Amino acid sequence: MTVDELRSHLKETLPEYMVPAALVLLDELPLTLNGKVDRRALARIEPPEDPAASGAGSDLGSPVEDIVAGIWAELLRRDRVGSAQNFFDLGGHSLLATQVISRLREALGVELPLRTLFERPTVSGLAAAAEQALRAAEGLVVPPVLPVPREGSLATGLVCSFAQQRLWVLDQLLPGSPAYNIPVAIRFEGPVDLPRLGEALAAIVRRHESLRTTFAAGPDGQPVQVIAPPRSLPLPPVVDLGGLPETVRLSEAVARLIAESVLPSIWGRGRSCGLSSSVSPTKTCCSTSPSTTSSRTASRSASSCASWRSSTAPW
Repeated sequence: MTVDELRSHLKETLPEYMVPAALVLLDELPLTLNGKVDRRALARIEPPEDPAASGAGSDLGSPVEDIVAGIWAELLRRDRVGSAQNFFDLGGHSLLATQVISRLREALGVELPLRTLFERPTVSGLAAAAEQALRAAEGLVVPPVLPVPREGSLATGLVCSFAQQRLWVLDQLLPGSPAYNIPVAIRFEGPVDLPRLGEALAAIVRRHESLRTTFAAGPDGQPVQVIAPPRSLPLPPVVDLGGLPETVRLSEAVARLIAESVLPSIWGRGRSCGLSSSVSPTKTCCSTSPSTTSSRTASRSASSCASWRSSTAPW
Protein backbone atom coordinates (compact mmCIF):
# COMPACT_ATOMS: atom_id res chain seq x y z
CA MET A 1 0.00 0.00 0.00
CA THR A 2 1.35 3.40 -0.96
CA VAL A 3 1.16 6.55 1.17
CA ASP A 4 -1.53 7.99 -1.09
CA GLU A 5 -3.59 4.81 -0.84
CA LEU A 6 -3.26 4.80 2.94
CA ARG A 7 -4.28 8.46 3.16
CA SER A 8 -7.32 7.79 0.97
CA HIS A 9 -8.29 4.84 3.17
CA LEU A 10 -7.95 6.95 6.33
CA LYS A 11 -10.13 9.69 4.83
CA GLU A 12 -12.85 7.10 4.23
CA THR A 13 -12.73 5.63 7.73
CA LEU A 14 -11.76 8.53 10.04
CA PRO A 15 -13.16 11.98 10.74
CA GLU A 16 -11.20 14.55 8.76
CA TYR A 17 -9.57 16.09 11.85
CA MET A 18 -8.06 12.68 12.77
CA VAL A 19 -6.38 12.10 9.40
CA PRO A 20 -2.62 12.69 9.85
CA ALA A 21 -1.17 15.66 8.03
CA ALA A 22 1.94 13.62 7.15
CA LEU A 23 2.67 9.91 6.83
CA VAL A 24 6.16 8.44 7.19
CA LEU A 25 7.13 4.92 6.17
CA LEU A 26 9.65 3.22 8.47
CA ASP A 27 11.36 -0.14 8.14
CA GLU A 28 10.93 -0.62 11.87
CA LEU A 29 9.86 1.40 14.91
CA PRO A 30 12.63 2.85 17.08
CA LEU A 31 12.75 1.15 20.47
CA THR A 32 14.16 2.07 23.86
CA LEU A 33 16.55 -0.17 25.78
CA ASN A 34 13.51 -1.67 27.48
CA GLY A 35 11.99 -2.68 24.17
CA LYS A 36 9.25 -0.06 24.20
CA VAL A 37 8.48 2.35 21.38
CA ASP A 38 10.84 5.34 21.59
CA ARG A 39 8.37 8.20 21.16
CA ARG A 40 11.08 10.84 21.42
CA ALA A 41 12.92 9.29 18.50
CA LEU A 42 9.66 9.22 16.53
CA ALA A 43 9.12 12.92 17.20
CA ARG A 44 12.54 13.69 15.72
CA ILE A 45 11.75 12.00 12.40
CA GLU A 46 11.16 14.57 9.69
CA PRO A 47 8.30 13.75 7.30
CA PRO A 48 9.26 13.58 3.62
CA GLU A 49 8.82 16.82 1.72
CA ASP A 50 5.55 17.09 -0.13
CA PRO A 51 6.32 17.34 -3.86
CA ALA A 52 3.65 20.03 -4.12
CA ALA A 53 5.52 22.03 -1.51
CA SER A 54 8.72 22.31 -3.49
CA GLY A 55 8.96 25.92 -4.45
CA ALA A 56 5.92 26.67 -2.33
CA GLY A 57 5.32 30.38 -2.11
CA SER A 58 7.10 31.15 -5.35
CA ASP A 59 4.19 29.92 -7.51
CA LEU A 60 1.60 32.30 -6.09
CA GLY A 61 0.13 34.26 -8.94
CA SER A 62 -1.85 37.11 -7.37
CA PRO A 63 -2.04 39.27 -4.25
CA VAL A 64 -5.18 37.38 -3.17
CA GLU A 65 -3.29 34.08 -3.42
CA ASP A 66 -0.57 35.62 -1.23
CA ILE A 67 -3.20 36.50 1.40
CA VAL A 68 -4.84 33.06 1.27
CA ALA A 69 -1.46 31.30 1.48
CA GLY A 70 -0.44 33.47 4.44
CA ILE A 71 -3.64 32.63 6.32
CA TRP A 72 -3.18 28.93 5.65
CA ALA A 73 0.46 28.97 6.69
CA GLU A 74 -0.39 30.66 9.98
CA LEU A 75 -3.29 28.37 10.86
CA LEU A 76 -1.57 25.18 9.68
CA ARG A 77 1.75 26.21 11.23
CA ARG A 78 3.66 25.90 7.98
CA ASP A 79 6.55 27.99 6.81
CA ARG A 80 5.02 28.32 3.38
CA VAL A 81 2.16 26.95 1.31
CA GLY A 82 2.06 26.33 -2.42
CA SER A 83 -0.66 27.37 -4.83
CA ALA A 84 -1.68 23.80 -5.65
CA GLN A 85 -1.49 22.32 -2.15
CA ASN A 86 -4.65 20.89 -0.62
CA PHE A 87 -5.83 22.44 2.65
CA PHE A 88 -7.01 19.13 4.10
CA ASP A 89 -3.93 17.20 3.00
CA LEU A 90 -1.86 19.74 4.96
CA GLY A 91 -3.74 18.93 8.16
CA GLY A 92 -6.69 21.27 7.84
CA HIS A 93 -10.12 20.31 9.15
CA SER A 94 -13.57 21.84 9.47
CA LEU A 95 -12.74 23.85 12.60
CA LEU A 96 -9.73 25.45 10.94
CA ALA A 97 -11.79 25.95 7.79
CA THR A 98 -14.16 28.25 9.70
CA GLN A 99 -11.15 30.30 10.82
CA VAL A 100 -9.92 30.55 7.24
CA ILE A 101 -13.28 31.93 6.10
CA SER A 102 -13.39 34.34 9.05
CA ARG A 103 -9.87 35.66 8.38
CA LEU A 104 -10.61 36.08 4.70
CA ARG A 105 -13.64 38.14 5.69
CA GLU A 106 -11.43 40.36 7.84
CA ALA A 107 -8.62 40.65 5.27
CA LEU A 108 -10.65 41.11 2.08
CA GLY A 109 -14.09 42.14 3.29
CA VAL A 110 -15.60 39.27 1.32
CA GLU A 111 -18.22 36.80 2.56
CA LEU A 112 -17.64 33.23 1.38
CA PRO A 113 -19.75 30.23 2.44
CA LEU A 114 -17.84 27.54 4.33
CA ARG A 115 -18.53 24.99 1.62
CA THR A 116 -16.34 27.02 -0.77
CA LEU A 117 -13.20 25.75 0.95
CA PHE A 118 -14.43 22.16 0.68
CA GLU A 119 -15.26 22.62 -2.99
CA ARG A 120 -11.99 24.47 -3.76
CA PRO A 121 -9.46 23.21 -1.20
CA THR A 122 -6.35 24.67 -2.90
CA VAL A 123 -4.87 28.14 -2.48
CA SER A 124 -5.48 28.97 -6.15
CA GLY A 125 -9.04 27.65 -6.05
CA LEU A 126 -10.03 29.52 -2.90
CA ALA A 127 -8.31 32.70 -4.10
CA ALA A 128 -10.23 32.51 -7.38
CA ALA A 129 -13.51 32.20 -5.45
CA ALA A 130 -12.55 35.18 -3.28
CA GLU A 131 -11.66 37.29 -6.33
CA GLN A 132 -14.97 36.38 -7.96
CA ALA A 133 -16.85 37.38 -4.80
CA LEU A 134 -14.89 40.65 -4.66
CA ARG A 135 -15.86 41.53 -8.21
CA ALA A 136 -19.51 40.69 -7.49
CA ALA A 137 -19.47 42.78 -4.32
CA GLU A 138 -18.00 45.94 -5.83
CA GLY A 139 -19.93 48.87 -4.47
CA LEU A 140 -21.56 46.76 -1.77
CA VAL A 141 -20.78 47.13 1.92
CA VAL A 142 -20.41 43.89 3.86
CA PRO A 143 -22.09 44.32 7.25
CA PRO A 144 -19.81 43.67 10.21
CA VAL A 145 -20.26 40.55 12.30
CA LEU A 146 -21.35 41.78 15.74
CA PRO A 147 -22.21 39.87 18.90
CA VAL A 148 -25.91 39.61 19.69
CA PRO A 149 -26.85 41.65 22.78
CA ARG A 150 -27.43 39.46 25.84
CA GLU A 151 -29.54 41.95 27.77
CA GLY A 152 -33.31 41.94 27.77
CA SER A 153 -36.31 39.99 28.96
CA LEU A 154 -38.10 37.02 27.42
CA ALA A 155 -39.65 39.42 24.91
CA THR A 156 -36.18 39.92 23.42
CA GLY A 157 -34.78 36.45 24.14
CA LEU A 158 -32.20 35.00 21.77
CA VAL A 159 -33.59 32.99 18.88
CA CYS A 160 -32.97 29.24 19.10
CA SER A 161 -31.21 27.28 16.40
CA PHE A 162 -33.15 24.62 14.50
CA ALA A 163 -31.46 21.90 16.56
CA GLN A 164 -32.46 23.65 19.80
CA GLN A 165 -36.04 24.06 18.57
CA ARG A 166 -36.19 20.37 17.71
CA LEU A 167 -35.08 19.30 21.17
CA TRP A 168 -37.45 21.81 22.76
CA VAL A 169 -40.38 20.22 20.90
CA LEU A 170 -39.24 16.73 21.94
CA ASP A 171 -39.05 17.89 25.55
CA GLN A 172 -42.62 19.17 25.34
CA LEU A 173 -43.73 15.74 24.12
CA LEU A 174 -41.56 13.75 26.58
CA PRO A 175 -40.75 16.07 29.50
CA GLY A 176 -37.60 15.29 31.43
CA SER A 177 -36.34 12.57 29.10
CA PRO A 178 -32.65 11.68 29.70
CA ALA A 179 -32.26 10.52 26.08
CA TYR A 180 -29.83 13.32 25.24
CA ASN A 181 -27.65 12.97 28.33
CA ILE A 182 -24.04 12.21 27.43
CA PRO A 183 -22.26 10.69 30.45
CA VAL A 184 -18.47 10.49 30.35
CA ALA A 185 -16.12 8.86 32.87
CA ILE A 186 -12.52 10.02 33.31
CA ARG A 187 -9.95 8.48 35.64
CA PHE A 188 -7.24 10.65 37.17
CA GLU A 189 -4.11 9.40 38.85
CA GLY A 190 -3.26 11.03 42.15
CA PRO A 191 -5.25 12.99 44.72
CA VAL A 192 -7.94 15.49 43.75
CA ASP A 193 -7.83 19.04 45.11
CA LEU A 194 -11.57 19.61 45.34
CA PRO A 195 -11.46 23.41 45.91
CA ARG A 196 -9.23 23.91 42.86
CA LEU A 197 -11.36 21.53 40.82
CA GLY A 198 -14.39 23.59 41.77
CA GLU A 199 -12.62 26.80 40.77
CA ALA A 200 -11.67 25.27 37.41
CA LEU A 201 -15.23 24.14 36.72
CA ALA A 202 -16.59 27.54 37.73
CA ALA A 203 -14.15 29.22 35.34
CA ILE A 204 -15.35 26.98 32.51
CA VAL A 205 -18.98 27.86 33.25
CA ARG A 206 -18.11 31.57 33.32
CA ARG A 207 -16.29 31.27 30.00
CA HIS A 208 -18.94 29.30 28.09
CA GLU A 209 -22.41 30.76 27.81
CA SER A 210 -23.80 27.39 26.71
CA LEU A 211 -23.35 26.13 30.29
CA ARG A 212 -25.42 29.07 31.56
CA THR A 213 -28.21 28.84 29.00
CA THR A 214 -31.78 27.78 29.69
CA PHE A 215 -34.83 27.78 27.46
CA ALA A 216 -38.26 29.32 27.90
CA ALA A 217 -41.31 29.98 25.78
CA GLY A 218 -41.45 33.50 24.34
CA PRO A 219 -44.59 35.61 23.94
CA ASP A 220 -45.40 33.82 20.67
CA GLY A 221 -44.93 30.39 22.23
CA GLN A 222 -41.64 29.80 20.43
CA PRO A 223 -38.59 28.81 22.51
CA VAL A 224 -35.92 31.40 23.25
CA GLN A 225 -32.52 31.16 24.89
CA VAL A 226 -32.04 32.80 28.27
CA ILE A 227 -28.38 33.26 29.27
CA ALA A 228 -27.82 33.64 32.99
CA PRO A 229 -25.04 35.94 34.24
CA PRO A 230 -21.88 34.30 35.62
CA ARG A 231 -22.16 33.30 39.26
CA SER A 232 -20.32 31.24 41.84
CA LEU A 233 -20.50 27.49 41.46
CA PRO A 234 -20.15 25.74 44.83
CA LEU A 235 -19.38 22.06 44.73
CA PRO A 236 -22.09 19.70 45.99
CA PRO A 237 -21.65 17.59 49.15
CA VAL A 238 -19.13 14.76 48.94
CA VAL A 239 -19.94 11.26 50.22
CA ASP A 240 -16.96 9.31 51.52
CA LEU A 241 -16.92 5.66 50.45
CA GLY A 242 -13.60 5.01 52.17
CA GLY A 243 -15.32 2.87 54.83
CA LEU A 244 -16.47 0.34 52.25
CA PRO A 245 -14.35 -2.70 51.32
CA GLU A 246 -12.14 -2.05 48.32
CA THR A 247 -13.99 -4.71 46.29
CA VAL A 248 -17.27 -2.87 46.86
CA ARG A 249 -16.04 0.71 46.68
CA LEU A 250 -15.67 0.99 42.92
CA SER A 251 -18.91 -0.82 42.12
CA GLU A 252 -20.77 1.52 44.49
CA ALA A 253 -19.22 4.58 42.84
CA VAL A 254 -20.12 3.26 39.37
CA ALA A 255 -23.68 2.56 40.49
CA ARG A 256 -24.03 6.15 41.71
CA LEU A 257 -22.67 7.50 38.45
CA ILE A 258 -25.04 5.36 36.40
CA ALA A 259 -27.97 6.53 38.50
CA GLU A 260 -27.01 10.16 37.92
CA SER A 261 -26.47 9.65 34.18
CA VAL A 262 -30.18 8.89 33.67
CA LEU A 263 -31.53 11.82 35.68
CA PRO A 264 -33.95 13.90 33.60
CA SER A 265 -32.86 17.03 31.79
CA ILE A 266 -35.12 20.01 32.47
CA TRP A 267 -34.50 22.59 29.77
CA GLY A 268 -36.16 25.45 31.61
CA ARG A 269 -34.12 25.04 34.80
CA GLY A 270 -30.62 26.28 35.41
CA ARG A 271 -27.55 24.49 34.23
CA SER A 272 -25.72 23.05 37.19
CA CYS A 273 -22.82 20.83 37.99
CA GLY A 274 -22.46 17.93 40.36
CA LEU A 275 -19.18 16.52 41.53
CA SER A 276 -18.70 12.90 42.33
CA SER A 277 -15.46 11.66 43.76
CA SER A 278 -14.30 8.19 44.74
CA VAL A 279 -10.75 7.31 45.51
CA SER A 280 -8.41 4.40 45.67
CA PRO A 281 -4.89 4.82 47.09
CA THR A 282 -3.43 5.38 43.64
CA LYS A 283 -6.15 6.40 41.22
CA THR A 284 -8.84 9.01 40.90
CA CYS A 285 -11.86 8.57 38.69
CA CYS A 286 -13.90 11.42 37.24
CA SER A 287 -17.22 11.09 35.51
CA THR A 288 -19.25 13.74 33.76
CA SER A 289 -22.83 13.58 32.61
CA PRO A 290 -25.56 16.07 31.79
CA SER A 291 -27.82 17.17 34.60
CA THR A 292 -30.16 19.99 35.48
CA THR A 293 -30.46 19.63 39.23
CA SER A 294 -28.73 22.03 41.57
CA SER A 295 -26.63 19.52 43.45
CA ARG A 296 -25.51 15.96 43.10
CA THR A 297 -23.95 13.48 45.45
CA ALA A 298 -20.38 12.47 44.97
CA SER A 299 -18.51 9.52 46.24
CA ARG A 300 -15.06 9.62 47.70
CA SER A 301 -12.70 7.14 49.33
CA ALA A 302 -9.05 7.54 50.26
CA SER A 303 -7.70 8.69 46.87
CA SER A 304 -10.51 9.95 44.80
CA CYS A 305 -12.76 9.19 41.90
CA ALA A 306 -14.22 12.54 40.95
CA SER A 307 -17.31 12.94 38.88
CA TRP A 308 -18.52 16.18 37.41
CA ARG A 309 -21.97 16.63 35.97
CA SER A 310 -23.15 19.42 33.75
CA SER A 311 -26.14 19.61 31.50
CA THR A 312 -25.48 19.86 27.81
CA ALA A 313 -27.20 22.33 25.56
CA PRO A 314 -28.36 21.05 22.15
CA TRP A 315 -26.05 22.94 19.79
